[in-house]
Amino acid sequence: MMLSPKIIAIDDDKSHLDALVSGLNELRLANIPIHYSNDKTTPYDMVNHVRVLFSDLHLLGNDEQNKEKHFAVISVLLDELVSVENGPFVLILWTRYAGQAHELKSYLDNRLEQKKCPVAVIAVNKNKYITADGRLKTDCNLLGALTDSINKNPQIAALIDWEARTLRAAGITLATVDSLIPDDKRNSQDYPKQLNALLSQLASKAMGDRHVDSDKMQAINQAITPIFSDSLVHLPVSANQKLVWKNAFRHPAGEPKLAVGARLNRMIHTSTLSGNKPHRERGAVLKITWDDSRLKREIGYNISEVKKHFKFKNDQFEGQEGLYFLQIQPACDYANHDQKFLPYVLGIAAKKGGFSTKKPSQDIYEFPGIDFDDQCYVFRISANYLTRFSHNKFRQTSVWFRFREEILNQVAFNVSKQMARPGIYSFKT
Repeated sequence: MMLSPKIIAIDDDKSHLDALVSGLNELRLANIPIHYSNDKTTPYDMVNHVRVLFSDLHLLGNDEQNKEKHFAVISVLLDELVSVENGPFVLILWTRYAGQAHELKSYLDNRLEQKKCPVAVIAVNKNKYITADGRLKTDCNLLGALTDSINKNPQIAALIDWEARTLRAAGITLATVDSLIPDDKRNSQDYPKQLNALLSQLASKAMGDRHVDSDKMQAINQAITPIFSDSLVHLPVSANQKLVWKNAFRHPAGEPKLAVGARLNRMIHTSTLSGNKPHRERGAVLKITWDDSRLKREIGYNISEVKKHFKFKNDQFEGQEGLYFLQIQPACDYANHDQKFLPYVLGIAAKKGGFSTKKPSQDIYEFPGIDFDDQCYVFRISANYLTRFSHNKFRQTSVWFRFREEILNQVAFNVSKQMARPGIYSFKT
């Protein structure tokens, strides 16, 4: 699957569209041209991750009196072209009527899904860049106009710059992997075999021979992500980029509101699971609905005793609250062995404020608050409830989500530290 251009150009005047596309192509800016026709009845296909959308304001001709008619056309186009997973984008109007940009933004805000709305609507006078017969003017500095339009929202400019840098880092990563193939093997017969062997070796070292076939893409992700991260961090930064990031945000901005902080924690520290055996994934969080007798049989304690140990305040669980097991298999074991028994640690998820304010015992680790269903939940686990179960024990159990590597490594360290803490008997002398 090839990358889709992140710029769309729309105009009902073919000559004006051709001039704009010609200018963008000269700047090596890949784009998708759309010659709008009111006669077209089939919807346009969505475009992944648009960042800039050029559009003439009057796509139904030069009827300047009926503004809402023109606004409606643009609204329909955005609804068809932009996905709710698109992310931020800027709408640039090619128009002499700069004053209508604010009116259009209000119109779109009131009619479109918020995630399909542009973060900014900016007017650019096309007459400054296109001649009367529809040609791009020489030395018109179209790139400057585009850059200035995006930079009017410095935060979006910074995010677009970051996205461009990730694409560049990804290219460097592929080139780095490719460079491992010897020059004398870079021919049509040998190259596929060499690349096959290289990918196989990388995958095996990342996930272990026994795990590769279950998710080959994830194995390669684990193998080359460090290369990608290092490439991204060490990309050179131009003077213009430094200026963009200087204006992007003020620091410190203060602590985010609770709901925002919980959503940020979820974004950073959790992920969804893939593969056909998610219950065996390192970091998997499995919801437990065992009754008292089974919990007592499996871990030696009943629910009331577990709640008391974690200092859970209420008698009943509400919403997403409840018991869970966290799989904390060491990374090296996960990569190299198909263990018959996997380590799990028991925990409780509670709504913010669901635990006592008294300091918990040292065997308890508390995660940062995480958002689920617009509610902040706090997760605790206890090293005292570390146990092992067969790798098939939870194959029918609901898997909630997965904790990411960074926080999972911290949890594993805290559990091992608690289990291996030193101590001796001593007597007064």
